[in-house]
Amino acid sequence: GDQAADSAAATRAIEAKLETAGGETGSLLAQARAERWEKHMRERGRAARLEGQNALFEAAPDVYRARLYFETLASVIAGSRLYIVSDDVGRRIDVDLKDKDLGGELFRPENN
Repeated sequence: GDQAADSAAATRAIEAKLETAGGETGSLLAQARAERWEKHMRERGRAARLEGQNALFEAAPDVYRARLYFETLASVIAGSRLYIVSDDVGRRIDVDLKDKDLGGELFRPENN
């Protein structure tokens, strides 16, 4: 009780003296506070996201799992060339194997 209050008061008094000292000490103290606040807010954000995800899961577990699966799949294959083929052997499949980055501009001279 009293010891904790005395310790907190002593800490505040020391911090106040350091702040008024200025210079590098005051700058370091301000930077440390800013970093602590940034970390605190980042962790609060993570906690809020987790609570939201938990609520979504509780409301519809199957939908949540499917959404998570497809979001992960989309991030893994982003920018990759993807081929979807049928397991029906008798089906004819036409595939356009053109490189998406090679367009009609390939042989045009650069504008100077």
